[in-house]
Amino acid sequence: MVRLALLFLVFGSTVWAQRLDFKRWRERESDTPIRGAALFAPSQLFLWGDSLATVRLPRLRSGQTSTSGRFGAGGCLIDVNQDGIPDPVLYQLPERAGQLGTMVWLASPDYEANVIDTDAEFSDCLATTLFGEPGVLLLHRHAQVRFYKVPAAEPGKRWPYRELYSIYTASAQGGLLRADVDNDGREDILAGNYWLRSPADAEDSWRLFPINNWWNGPQTAMLRLGWAKPMALAAERQGDPARVSWFLPSKDAAAFWTEAPLEAVPPIRKPEALIVADLNRDGRKEVVIGENAGPGSRLLIYWALEDGRYQGSEIDKTEGLVSLFATDVNRDDNVDLVGVGPRSVIVWRSQRRK
Repeated sequence: MVRLALLFLVFGSTVWAQRLDFKRWRERESDTPIRGAALFAPSQLFLWGDSLATVRLPRLRSGQTSTSGRFGAGGCLIDVNQDGIPDPVLYQLPERAGQLGTMVWLASPDYEANVIDTDAEFSDCLATTLFGEPGVLLLHRHAQVRFYKVPAAEPGKRWPYRELYSIYTASAQGGLLRADVDNDGREDILAGNYWLRSPADAEDSWRLFPINNWWNGPQTAMLRLGWAKPMALAAERQGDPARVSWFLPSKDAAAFWTEAPLEAVPPIRKPEALIVADLNRDGRKEVVIGENAGPGSRLLIYWALEDGRYQGSEIDKTEGLVSLFATDVNRDDNVDLVGVGPRSVIVWRSQRRK
C-alpha cells in the first residue's frame, strides 16, 4: 500500500474528496515501441514511435498507420491543411546517434511526412495561437523557446519561426503550457523552470521570469507541467526519486514561486505521464501521475480537497506510462483514464455511480 502526503496549500475547512474507483477495462499491446501520444477529441488516439498509428476508443481498434519514419517523444496535433482532421507535428529521429533530426508534419489522411525544419531536436511541442497566428511552440534543443507559424498559403513549404527566448542553465529544459499567469488577460508561456510574460503587441519582446531553481543537474529541469489556476504543477519527468510540487506565483514576477510538494512513500519515480483534471466533477482538479520506471510503475491520483490539500491513492501498477488522458471513453458522462505506455494502451473506466 502506498502512502501519499496530504499537503496544506490554502486555508479553509476540511472536507474529504469524493474519491472514485478506476478499474482496468481494456488493454492493447503494440507491435512497435511507442514514444508519444496525443488525443483527438474523446474517441481517437494518435500514437508514434517506430511508426505512426491511430487507435479508436473505447475498443482500441487500430486505424491508419504509417511507417514513414521513426519519431521521438515530442509531438502535437494541428490542422495544417484545413481539412478538419488534425495533422501530427513530430520529431523525426536522425539516422545515427549524435546527429540532429527533422521537424515534420504528417498530412492526413495518408500521413506523408512534410519537412518543417531541419537540424531539429525537441521533446515538447504545443499547438497554439500567438497574436492570431496558428502554429506550434517548441523547446528547441531543450533550451530555445520557438514559435513556428503555419504558412497561410503554402503549407507544404518550410515553416518560418520566431525565437521567443533562449534559456541557458545547467539543465536541459522540458515542459510547455499556456496560461495567464499575471491575470492581464493574455496567455503567457510556461517552459521548464520559467514563465514568459506575453507582450501586448506581437512585435514586442517576451520577458523571462523564474518559477523554481530545479536546474542543478543535467535533467532536473526536464519537467512535466500542469495548471490549475492560479497554480502550476511541475514534476521531474526523469527523476528517480522525482520532485513533484505545486507552485503558487509570487507577487514579485522576478521571485521564485511558493512551493508545496506532493510526496509518496516510496518516492515517486520517473513521472513521465501527468495530467491535471477534474475527475469527480466537483469543480476541483485532481493530479494524476503515471510512473515510467519499468515493471511495478504506479498510477497515482491525488484527490483535491476543498481546503486545498490533496489525498493520494494508488490506482494500479503498469509496465510504465509515457502519456495520460482524461476523457469519457464510453459516453456514460463519467471521466475515464487512458494511459499510453512504451508498448501498450490501457483504459481505466470510472466506477462512479450517478
